[in-house]
Amino acid sequence: MVTHFNHPIEITNTARSAITQIKETGAEMVNQSPLLAGVNDDPITLANLFKHLSFMGVSPYYVFQCRPTQGNHHLSVPIERGMQVFNEAQARCSGLAKRARYIMSHKSGKIEMVGRTQKHIFMRYHQAASSEDINKMLVYRPNPHARWLEDYKYHLSDMMPKMTWLF
Repeated sequence: MVTHFNHPIEITNTARSAITQIKETGAEMVNQSPLLAGVNDDPITLANLFKHLSFMGVSPYYVFQCRPTQGNHHLSVPIERGMQVFNEAQARCSGLAKRARYIMSHKSGKIEMVGRTQKHIFMRYHQAASSEDINKMLVYRPNPHARWLEDYKYHLSDMMPKMTWLF
């Protein structure tokens, strides 16, 4: 069963009781949440959410990049800032609280935000609509304003030279 807690304050005694009752049936539970500006886009808040969930037996599963739909731009966090928040939150956790993945649920598949260096952003298809994209890595130049895949203009893996192996 998938729960949808966005902030630790939502994990009330009533919610804990309901989770306990559901878990007693043998159901496995995971949580998914969008990363929301002003709600859970702080590493301490997100880490606390992960910890509270895991202590209840609910595995943090997906943290979604907010979709670019009408009316929610004010809740959207730029991807690279989201990666920083997510990574700092995970650094504050241990064990099962670290299981979540930062994901963009794109029309081409679920794309995991893997990491970044000063010059590159790394993403990977976690699930793909096209079989040729399964596990494909995506490498882009940073864009601190990007909120969706199409905001990245330079797909660097397309620019890399092809290697010919001699063995």
